[in-house]
Amino acid sequence: MSQTKEKKQPLYLAKINQSLTYEAENMTLTSYIKLVEKGTKIEVIGKSGKLQLKFLRSKNNKVLIGEISKNLEAMTPLVKISEISHILVGTATTSVSKTKKFDAEKIQNYFTLCSQDGKSVFEFCAQSRHEFVAWVDYLRYKTGWKMEEQESVQELEDTKEILLQLAILNRNTKKPPIPPLPMNYNFVD
Repeated sequence: MSQTKEKKQPLYLAKINQSLTYEAENMTLTSYIKLVEKGTKIEVIGKSGKLQLKFLRSKNNKVLIGEISKNLEAMTPLVKISEISHILVGTATTSVSKTKKFDAEKIQNYFTLCSQDGKSVFEFCAQSRHEFVAWVDYLRYKTGWKMEEQESVQELEDTKEILLQLAILNRNTKKPPIPPLPMNYNFVD
């Protein structure tokens, strides 16, 4: 009878893996943070199911919404990020589950923010998959959850692999030997 035991990583490898994961998360999140703090045009799903183009951004741990204009100071706070209880995506969003007709391409960019009090529900449709991933996984990270979108997970794995390769290169690269100094500096003889 053979039982397969899961091999435990040596402590030094576990620490390296943890360090690389942390660094990869920071690198991935940096691009998301830039996009989210700068703000994006996003479709807001109203109670009637109609889509309205608005401007959404994050600032001071709040999600802000406003009209598409240059005046970013006139944006209204929508919800504090710390008050988000859960995020629904795709077909799990409220408006999609009620509708029989929907655009399959667009449905993957839908997300819903639900507040802790259960009274506030905000539904959005991002303009692109990249913006959707940036918003959803940024908000997940800020609320203490793991990034779950396939694109984020793949980017984390790719970044971690690159960082590991760089660490191996830096560790295994031997510096060339320095030649001894000449006996004299009279090279003209």
